[in-house]
Amino acid sequence: MIKKLIIFSILVIACADLSAWHARGHMLVAAIAWDHLDEASRKNVVEILQSHPEFARNWQEQYADHEDDVTLGKFLMMQASVWPDQIKRRNHPDFRYNRASWHYITYEMRKAAGDSGTISTNTNLEVNKKGDVLTAIERARWMMARPSTSKEEKAVYLCWLIHLIGDIHQPLHCASLFNDTDLQKGDKGGNMIYIKPNSVGIKLHTFWDGLPGSSKNIRTTANTAKVLSRKNPKSGFGLLVVNDSRKWSYESLNLAAKIVHLDGQLIVTTDKECAVKPPESYSKNSKRIALRLVVLAGYRLALDVDNLVNL
Repeated sequence: MIKKLIIFSILVIACADLSAWHARGHMLVAAIAWDHLDEASRKNVVEILQSHPEFARNWQEQYADHEDDVTLGKFLMMQASVWPDQIKRRNHPDFRYNRASWHYITYEMRKAAGDSGTISTNTNLEVNKKGDVLTAIERARWMMARPSTSKEEKAVYLCWLIHLIGDIHQPLHCASLFNDTDLQKGDKGGNMIYIKPNSVGIKLHTFWDGLPGSSKNIRTTANTAKVLSRKNPKSGFGLLVVNDSRKWSYESLNLAAKIVHLDGQLIVTTDKECAVKPPESYSKNSKRIALRLVVLAGYRLALDVDNLVNL
C-alpha cells in the first residue's frame, strides 16, 4: 500500500509543471464545485466517472486510502481535474485523449515603448485548427449532452470540462506577451519570461500556476476548498456568467494585462539570470487574486455541471 502511494505521488509530482494552477489548484476548483453541486448532480457525476478508464485502472483502488478523508464523488472529481494534464505523457495509457492546444487561447498583449508603457490587448485571432480552450469547453459540453455519446466518452469529456474551466481562469492561459524583438511569436503565456520573487528567477507562468499552493493531500485540499468558499462567498462575485466561456477568457486576458503585468509596470526578461524582483506587494496580491479565481472557477464549474449531468 505504501509503495503504491509513493508511486502515485511521484507520478503526480512529475506532472505538476504541466498544469495550470498545478495539481493543487485544479483539485481546489473541483472540490469547491463538488461542494456546490445539487444532490442529483453528485449522484450522476459519480455514475459518469465510474465509467472512466482510469477508475478501474487506479481511482477505485486509490480511494481505499481516502475513504475517511472525502466522499467517493469528491475524490473522483478531484482526480478527474488533473487527468487531462497527466495524459500529456506519451506513455500514459490514455494518451490518445491528449489535446495539447485545448488548455489555452493565445490572445495578444503588447506593451507600449518604454517601461512606463501600458499594455494593449487584441482578441482578433486566427482560428487554431487544433482547437483552443474555448472550442474545447464547447465540445465537452456538446459531447456530454449528446444522447449517443458513450459512457466512457462522457466520463472523458467531464474530466476535460472540470479541468478546462480551471485552465480558463488562470490569466496566463488566455494571454501572451508579444513584441517586435525577442517575443515576436509571443511568450507562450508567460513561459518564456522571468521574474525574481525570491532568490532565483522563475517563469512568470510557473509563478502564477503555483499561487494556490503545492500540496496535493486530498484531505487538506478538500478542507482548504471549504475555507476558501467561506472567505469568498458567491455573493462577492456578482453575476457568475454561466456558460459564457468567451467572456471568462476576456476576463482572464484583462487580468493578465492589469494584474499579472501590472499594466506594463512589471519588469520581465527572457533571461532567467537577469530576472528582476517584482514590487514588494506583488506576490501577496497575486496570491489573493489567484485564490479568488480558483473559487470563482469552482462556482462556475458547479453551475455548468448541474446544467449538463441532469439532462
